[in-house]
Amino acid sequence: MDEYRWIYQLLFSALVLAGYSGIFHLTQRAVRSWGERHRNQIQRINQVVIYFKVILLVILLVVLALIWGFDYRGFWVVASSVLAVMGVVLFAQWSILSNVTSGVIVFFTFPARVGDEIEIIDGANSVRGKLDDIGLFQIRIIDKEQNVLVYPNNLLLQKPVKRWQHEPVKKAERLSWQGRTER
Repeated sequence: MDEYRWIYQLLFSALVLAGYSGIFHLTQRAVRSWGERHRNQIQRINQVVIYFKVILLVILLVVLALIWGFDYRGFWVVASSVLAVMGVVLFAQWSILSNVTSGVIVFFTFPARVGDEIEIIDGANSVRGKLDDIGLFQIRIIDKEQNVLVYPNNLLLQKPVKRWQHEPVKKAERLSWQGRTER
């Protein structure tokens, strides 16, 4: 039975790869559909697709390692050492991880789109201008004097944001911001 073990491993690996491909394509389609429905820029949609692709790829590699009987004891020593170093680095630079996570949240929940005029309300430090770009780590706003203002995504989630309207908003669009749709 052990001499045929590699055949079973190969078959399970093929099934896992097919499953990965199917799950990735479904996830990609769902994210792209969401992004297009909410009028996000294609580059922003591609960034979020890459986030999910990396997460699914890590899961795929772990599952394949388990199927092929990878000696995980030595791996855990190396992985724990690398994770310890990364933990120190990320603790020192926690805002990087926080901004990336916030970037995904902003993608799915932020009611303003590129081109909208917004105001980030922060007391005397309020920022108002045209939303020029929503990036991986920050948003870019252009104020009345054509100054480029960069605001981190993690702070964006912590402050109230007002979308200035120069034209009436359709009722269906207003309801979609509240998580409801008009029927």
